Amino acid sequence: MKTIVLLLVVVAGSVGCSKNTLLPPTDPSLTVSSVSPNAGLADGDTAVVVAGTGFRAGATVTIGGAPAFVTSNSVSGLGVIAHAHAPGLADVVVTNPNGVPVTLTGAFTYQATVYVLTASPDVVTAGAPLTVSWLVPSGRSASDWIGLFRADTASTSYEDGWWQYTNGAPSGALTINAPLQAGSYEFRYLLNDGYVDAARSTVTVTQ
Repeated sequence: MKTIVLLLVVVAGSVGCSKNTLLPPTDPSLTVSSVSPNAGLADGDTAVVVAGTGFRAGATVTIGGAPAFVTSNSVSGLGVIAHAHAPGLADVVVTNPNGVPVTLTGAFTYQATVYVLTASPDVVTAGAPLTVSWLVPSGRSASDWIGLFRADTASTSYEDGWWQYTNGAPSGALTINAPLQAGSYEFRYLLNDGYVDAARSTVTVTQ
């Protein structure tokens, strides 16, 4: 009897498997070009606008590693509030919801607070000339402004006509006529067209 031996040869081949290399996500449309103003109070809030391209809904911002509050969002600009931080240069980082951050290195400076506002005289007759001078850090927003307020009122209720932008000047003076109604008033230096004040000077108006 013959023994028949069958030799089965199996040829292994490719089954169509492919290895996918996971690359970090990219977002070429996202850029950060500038921050305005590029400086603010180290111990207070500063409203800034971050300009660039490709900002998406839900984008987040950190300034100096600290989360900033996003107040408005468009494809080319983010309105944010920079919160208190240690003085010095700070990176501005924008991250879209896909998690891809873009950094503008050293784009913002937290300044030590040196804001001086001085009324002269500090006791004045109603309707008489009244001067206020200011001395603030350089690089401030052109939309910083000085207003005259009753001492017990919020900054949103400045005396009609008694306010002026500083146009970014680090020092200067403004002369007005004192209010006609006696009482206690305050000059206030307010930041970036908002209602956060960095300095105050009290004035007493007499009849």
